[in-house]
Amino acid sequence: MDKANALQVFELDEQASSQQIRQQWRRLALQFHPDRPTGDKDKFRQACEAWQVLKC
Repeated sequence: MDKANALQVFELDEQASSQQIRQQWRRLALQFHPDRPTGDKDKFRQACEAWQVLKC
């Protein structure tokens, strides 16, 4: 996964700050975590991969 795809997963643009990236990671992780009632393991895995590319 490249940076452009990771930003697309996070629904952010190229000018996103590191703070915005961290906030979006937390929101997606809480939303899609498999242990939550509305969790989605595939979307969570995709968010994790994007985070690995984008984390500062």
